[in-house]
Amino acid sequence: MTSLLLFLTLMLPPQTGRPPDDKELKRLTGRSDVVIVAEVKKVEPTWEPQPWSGLSSSWQFVRYEVREVVKGELPEGEVRAGFILVPNSLTADKSRPGLSPELFKEHSVHIVFLERDRLPREMGAPYTGVGQDYGAIMATPAPQKKIRALISTSKVAKVTKRP
Repeated sequence: MTSLLLFLTLMLPPQTGRPPDDKELKRLTGRSDVVIVAEVKKVEPTWEPQPWSGLSSSWQFVRYEVREVVKGELPEGEVRAGFILVPNSLTADKSRPGLSPELFKEHSVHIVFLERDRLPREMGAPYTGVGQDYGAIMATPAPQKKIRALISTSKVAKVTKRP
């Protein structure tokens, strides 16, 4: 049964890089322990041969320089986040197991939705991207404005700017 589900998942057509709608932004913001605006400093290589997530989870890690903490608290100026590798997800490479080189280009600025302590400590990343599709999205004014409005109206957390 598991093999059948994995096969069907692999056969789905790739999704496009569509931005999250208002409902999805609300869900992501509410589910996240921390929301940041951050610059990609380094995408760590995967191990060879890196499998897609299936019977077990596969992860790839990104080092970010935090520009702004929008929700929650994050004491470091840099954070290492893990992203699950799911075929045909919006964060995935379209041709091999790994993160999308277009989305996770060095110096790209993302809005990153993070959960704490999902991975074992020995993996060295206390944060993971929320979900397989929208753990990281390009930082554009429209979603940033919507997220700030969600946080201010629900009084979830205040916006903290970093120097």
